[in-house]
Amino acid sequence: SQATEMAIGRGSGCVRNSNQTVQCWGEGFGSGTTLLNLSGVVGLASTESIWRMHYLALMADGSIRCWGQNEGGQCGSGSISSEPISPLSPVLVSGIQDAVKVQAGDMHSCALHADGRVSCWGVNGGGFDYWIPFSPLGQASGPAYYATPQYVPGIAGAVDLKTSGSTSCAKLISGQLKCWGGDMGGMLTHFPQSEDPYSNLNTGVSSPVTFFTHSGMVHEFWVTRSAILYREKPNGPVFIRGQRNAFTIPESAVRSIMTLP
Repeated sequence: SQATEMAIGRGSGCVRNSNQTVQCWGEGFGSGTTLLNLSGVVGLASTESIWRMHYLALMADGSIRCWGQNEGGQCGSGSISSEPISPLSPVLVSGIQDAVKVQAGDMHSCALHADGRVSCWGVNGGGFDYWIPFSPLGQASGPAYYATPQYVPGIAGAVDLKTSGSTSCAKLISGQLKCWGGDMGGMLTHFPQSEDPYSNLNTGVSSPVTFFTHSGMVHEFWVTRSAILYREKPNGPVFIRGQRNAFTIPESAVRSIMTLP
């Protein structure tokens, strides 16, 4: 079988093979690669943080398995744990049987459902580990964490979902982009508070907001920790918004930091 998808976490990595199995290596796996006791895996995601690590495996039946850190409920099993969940014994994310895509943030996770809704779980803001005065889960209120999936209010008809750090965006069937969570440099609200991106680490929105574009729609998009890249029409220019504001950059420059199809 051949590797068809890769996810990299802190000190480790995993690949999904064409036969729907998963192999991992690095921290916790000894030398070489380890074949996990999972079959029917059709999607794979991991957090991009150098401080955090958890993995999500989307199964062919629409369920989700998780392993790695779970101190904020980011594995969605209904409980939290001070010790990481072993990749040799992944837990089942509670209550989801219709997922079509999974995404992993720093201390939360999200799933796109077949009916166009989005659910997220994990750290919900507040002073859980370090102060986050907004909700990466899209919840305007609630406890410090949710250990089971919660639907994101106001999201319906979603056809794509992407998460990075504490920020998530869902593209709707209408072409609109709805985003919530971290707003570093005004990447979501279009109103940067400072030219220094690191001065806005704790800025965000707890409820989904409409991502502004000139046409009101996006054709495709990419979410990073400090910026959102998007194009409004097929083969159109790629825009990036973060740090200061939205501006156009040549696609060749974008390719240097992110591979575009």
